[in-house]
Amino acid sequence: MTTSSAGRRTSHSRSFARVRGVNIWLTALLVLIAALFAFPMLWFLLSSFKPGSELFSLPLTLFPETWTTSGYSTA
Repeated sequence: MTTSSAGRRTSHSRSFARVRGVNIWLTALLVLIAALFAFPMLWFLLSSFKPGSELFSLPLTLFPETWTTSGYSTA
């Protein structure tokens, strides 16, 4: 009887470790997907503080060189 209960514990701990490993990978995947969805929102928010001349200038930058709120006051 003791060998069967030990065998159950071993198989249970293996399946728990497998499920835990899958959960870690799924969590990492979901964090990556969330970052991909959040990046455009961050880009739009930071672009709202750029003057019009800086919006389409090359090279594109994430942060404005000159911060302005003129777009908000105009709206």
